[in-house]
Amino acid sequence: MQELYWIQAMLTNEARLCAYVRSFATDANEAAELIQATWCVAWDIFGASTTTQLEWPDVLRCCRKAAGDHARLRRREARALLALCDDHSDAVEIDERRVGEDCKRAWACLLLLPAKQQQVVALRLLADKSEKETAAVMGCAVGTVKVHYHRGLARLRSLAWEAPSREFRT
Repeated sequence: MQELYWIQAMLTNEARLCAYVRSFATDANEAAELIQATWCVAWDIFGASTTTQLEWPDVLRCCRKAAGDHARLRRREARALLALCDDHSDAVEIDERRVGEDCKRAWACLLLLPAKQQQVVALRLLADKSEKETAAVMGCAVGTVKVHYHRGLARLRSLAWEAPSREFRT
């Protein structure tokens, strides 16, 4: 019965939510991610036990939380990217307009790494895992994680400066 309630709540608010998200999302993919994240946040907050009608202000509050989480993630990815490309990244100011562009470039460079290096760099930089936690996730020794991490960072730095289209400095 709760599934019907959530389907009704989504159908009731979906058009309004789509219009709201499209007003600030940078592209269709980001809009789709934010809409999905909004419903996940709503489920986390209200869950299956809710007995009241999910109203637009509730959906809007969930959307704002999802958008804030998304923006923080984009900033963290951009900082990680700048850290890869500049050993003095703590002194670099992040231009918010370029965050999305830098993240796309970071992912493009990350995908050029060998699989193990991709996994280690993503776990260490983007998921904020320690060397020990990364080793546990990957099922290998901490020394192996260190080797893959440092080789991956070196390769990312070289990829970042390889072509003018991959220039990251502000």
